[in-house]
Amino acid sequence: MRVLAWTCGCRAVVYELLQSGGQAFIRKTTQAEPTPKVEETHRWPIEEARRVWHALLLGKMR
Repeated sequence: MRVLAWTCGCRAVVYELLQSGGQAFIRKTTQAEPTPKVEETHRWPIEEARRVWHALLLGKMR
């Protein structure tokens, strides 16, 4: 698995765009005590995942 992009780790919620086996997905980590909550999207073709990633960064998607 390779991390392609990420948001600032200084925030309460951190997003990562990850690639694995020709597909990509987005991981959302919510900083919480005692352990962070991690959620992942389903896998998309890389180009589709990049479109979703950009929409997320522009505030067009949650």
